[in-house]
Amino acid sequence: METASTFSLDHRIIRPDGTMRVVDLRSEPVIDANGEQIARRGTIQDITERHAVEEALRASQRQLQVITDSLPAMISYVDTDLRYQSVNKTYEEFFQRPRETIIGMRIHDLVEADVASMAARQIQIALAGTPTSTDVTRTYPDGLTRDMSFNIIPDRQRDGKIGGVFILGIDIPERKAIEDALRTSQNEMRTVLDNVAATISYIDTNLHYRFVNQALATMLGLVAEDMPGMSLHDVVNEQMFKQIEPWLNRAMAGEQVAFDIERTYPVVGTRDMNLSFVPDFDATNTVQGLYILGTDVTWRKTAEEKMRVSDTRL
Repeated sequence: METASTFSLDHRIIRPDGTMRVVDLRSEPVIDANGEQIARRGTIQDITERHAVEEALRASQRQLQVITDSLPAMISYVDTDLRYQSVNKTYEEFFQRPRETIIGMRIHDLVEADVASMAARQIQIALAGTPTSTDVTRTYPDGLTRDMSFNIIPDRQRDGKIGGVFILGIDIPERKAIEDALRTSQNEMRTVLDNVAATISYIDTNLHYRFVNQALATMLGLVAEDMPGMSLHDVVNEQMFKQIEPWLNRAMAGEQVAFDIERTYPVVGTRDMNLSFVPDFDATNTVQGLYILGTDVTWRKTAEEKMRVSDTRL
């Protein structure tokens, strides 16, 4: 028998105190033994923090485009078919054509045959998993000939496959200016990560922290700048470590995992957290660390428990 379907939607609400929250509305049919819909049940989960994280990530993507467009370097992304999928403003200026006309073109359609053949050989090396670099001499539209250094970096995806390559072309005399600009962009990115309502960290294979954002440090009652070098064992007790160890081992073996866990923090007390462990692969497809993203789902757990109690009473 056909029944109403489950649905979910995000909605903004204004609370009596004037603050705005974003909630996730979910509803599903309640079916009796005869297959008839007798009611609907649902939950309302406050996802303001998750929504803020998503907005921050979108903002960081826009910020990254601004950063790449401001660098005096040729930056592009080429897929496995040797087609451009992204180019920056310097690329536009070099070829004197809008990026919209470049995206989708194959390298051989854009550059001289000898340069395209050389680039294709280097890209194939990178597509096999090995970063590579080469120096070439290019003549700019202004007629000046400059020495350029090109770095080609594999884009290794979560499943270990390589989806394309990042290409960075730098006018060698301008390399120092590029390095200074990249250091500035790293500082700006840290500011973004420190202001999202989620815990974000990175640990190496020895379980030592390499990066911790402000949200996690605050929950732990620590200083973010002091945590790199600390061990995971320094911030979780033995009981908690045994709970997360199976997930940790799976992630260190190359699998992205996510799970819910209850954890007591020194500052905010007991919270229900959704943790995601995302492996970070090096150029040889070996896991060199994990990104750890934590989202507070206490509201969701509370709503689910209330729904279970309601169902029991029915």
